[in-house]
Amino acid sequence: MIGYTRLGLAIVGCLVGMTGCSSRDPYQRDDVWYPTGANAANLAAQVADPADLAGGRGDPTQRSAAQIKAVTRITTDTPKPLGGGSTTTIPGGGAGASGGGDPPPPAVAPAGGT
Repeated sequence: MIGYTRLGLAIVGCLVGMTGCSSRDPYQRDDVWYPTGANAANLAAQVADPADLAGGRGDPTQRSAAQIKAVTRITTDTPKPLGGGSTTTIPGGGAGASGGGDPPPPAVAPAGGT
């Protein structure tokens, strides 16, 4: 019985102690930072037309048919071959691990000798 009494007193003590926490709530206090909309105001001041932040505008000179075709080819996994469709072999370009690039220059014989 004494154990329950102590537990009850501890709970009541905690509840009484936490009643002062509402005055320390950071969303209710006046001495802490709170959002004022300053970032949005600064951004709107830097934009030529603040209405662009809400919707933007199109480019009347843009020809989007080519871009749409390119994206469609990529999404359907049917890209156009590069270089007009022909493939070329790059000398020294196989599955080596040398790093590729140009082949090393030929060895030069020492002057005046064998």
